[in-house]
Amino acid sequence: MTEALTVLGGITAEQFLTEYWQKKPLLVRNAMPEIVGMLEPNDVKELALEDHVTARLIRQKDKNPNEWHVKSSPLTKGDFQKLPKLWTLLVQAVDHYSFDIAELWKKFPFIPQWRRDDIMVSYAPKGGSVGKHFDFYDVFLVQGYGHRRWQLGQMCDASTEFVPNQPLKL
Repeated sequence: MTEALTVLGGITAEQFLTEYWQKKPLLVRNAMPEIVGMLEPNDVKELALEDHVTARLIRQKDKNPNEWHVKSSPLTKGDFQKLPKLWTLLVQAVDHYSFDIAELWKKFPFIPQWRRDDIMVSYAPKGGSVGKHFDFYDVFLVQGYGHRRWQLGQMCDASTEFVPNQPLKL
């Protein structure tokens, strides 16, 4: 744990766990350039259509950007017809279906196995989002294709108020 790791921006795993883990975010640009090309956008869509795969298609209403619709798997090709301008596809456990994606876990040997859940992949056209939200768990976000606007907000917990009447906790 004393070796500097590229995936952590040149700091050690020990330093990451002491200074960042569950304390504050760490931004590392170009941490895993090898992910580009592992999955093409159409690969993600095709995987989402498989019966045994857990996926969600999140659509943001064109006329009301604060109104969302979520379709959970099983998804069909028809679900991808006539999509609004803003949408996002989330596919869970992609590491179970792609050896290359599963190999990414090797970059994080300092995270205990029991703390790991899965590698989720998201795909969205320009502007697509899942909205402002918080997670009740630790996440590593790695961006492959395109551009996203990532923002950090205030600390949230179970008592934080959500946008009412939405299928997502926003």
